[in-house]
Amino acid sequence: IRTIELLRASALNLFMESNQPSPPAAAPSSPATSPPVGLVPERREAVGVEAGFAVLDSVDGPGPAAIPVGRLRISLLRPLFARLTVAGLGTRPRVTTPIGTANIGQNLGLIEIGAVFRRQQRLNPVVTVGAGALYVRSDGDGVYPYRGIEDSRWTALVDCGLGFVALLGARVALTFEIHASLAAPRPVVRFSGTDAATIGRPALLATWTLMTWL
Repeated sequence: IRTIELLRASALNLFMESNQPSPPAAAPSSPATSPPVGLVPERREAVGVEAGFAVLDSVDGPGPAAIPVGRLRISLLRPLFARLTVAGLGTRPRVTTPIGTANIGQNLGLIEIGAVFRRQQRLNPVVTVGAGALYVRSDGDGVYPYRGIEDSRWTALVDCGLGFVALLGARVALTFEIHASLAAPRPVVRFSGTDAATIGRPALLATWTLMTWL
């Protein structure tokens, strides 16, 4: 009798468990939403400010000059941006001849249109084209009986550049660019009617800046 009652109780338990609703299946976990390695979140770049230094040199020129550079960048329709570049008040290379010497100062300003690519990468290629003005000043010192003179000239400048932006954070980046510029008419340093140096035929400009977005 006890064996029959135990079998009946076991059968009743199995019947009740089979009639209970099954628990809901666990919802599948959502895929990770973090960006892949090497990508950065899309960033807003309305206005950017850059500051750094540049090395300016001309083919057949007076020699390289180290000059401070500053830039103001405004975003346009992507990937385009507009930029104002000013550089100057740097070192003054010297032109030396048997009849005298001259120290050459160079200052420039450019209005540029550029494009930056691969914005979601840490390293963004950049290309630019621009136009502006170059201001050259010479302070001459002649060897007797020659007399040195001071002179200055403004000239037009056209420019193209290539470089990259290396992101350091959400609002900070390092930039490096190389530019080639042509001056028209090109300034010439002369000693007693002999050309000693030519500026902007072409001029090469390498810039390193720290940029931040406002």
